[in-house]
Amino acid sequence: MFERILVTGTKSGLGAALLDRFGTAALTREDDPADLKDDNIYDAIIHCAFDHAIFDNNSKIRSNLALFDAVRIIPCKRFVYISSIDVYPTPAGRRQEDMPITATRDDNAYRATKIACEARLLADCGQFLILRPTALLGAKARPNSLMRMRSDPSCKLTLAPESAFNYVLHRQISDFIYSALRNDVTGIFNIASADNISLGEVAELVNAQPEYGKFRYEVGNIDNRKAQSVLTEFARSSRSVIEEFMKTFE
Repeated sequence: MFERILVTGTKSGLGAALLDRFGTAALTREDDPADLKDDNIYDAIIHCAFDHAIFDNNSKIRSNLALFDAVRIIPCKRFVYISSIDVYPTPAGRRQEDMPITATRDDNAYRATKIACEARLLADCGQFLILRPTALLGAKARPNSLMRMRSDPSCKLTLAPESAFNYVLHRQISDFIYSALRNDVTGIFNIASADNISLGEVAELVNAQPEYGKFRYEVGNIDNRKAQSVLTEFARSSRSVIEEFMKTFE
């Protein structure tokens, strides 16, 4: 059914997991998207890539927007953009997909880029999926607080124990994308579990006693009912997702 799917950002993280699942073409920093613009049409492009290595914020935004535009030129039937739950304003009420999303002067490069890329897709009025995932877990996940505590139970964190997180698995996102492509689902989706969990509770689950910091992160009150309508597994709790991750990747 999906003979040709191009995944970007496949060196690590979600991109690497999706490439493993769909077993198709990859695009990394070493590749030039222009080389593919005259290629045969792809069934889908899944754009995960984001270059964090550039230090200057303005340069980082310009570079990542240029990459997005270059990838968009590649012909495809469906474009899947991996955005972030952090595009929502802070503080915010219940985070629903139809909330107005606007940039602010205080935005970091990551949020500003995600908002700009979403806006460009919405202006195109084409066949696309925009996914706004929460914290990601999987065998190839990039380091986060949970991963650090798992590898070093007494590590030093910048975050306060009251920080609120929400977790989903690479596998769940892969299953969601598969179902959405198979059933011609389009639109914007909050990719999240049914509830949040504090960093202190996460530490207990992974048997860690880290040195906490003072910064308090709040993932917010996420409405994931749209995602649940495509993949009922998103009705699970963040705790159960962490427990599966720990069992699977011990």
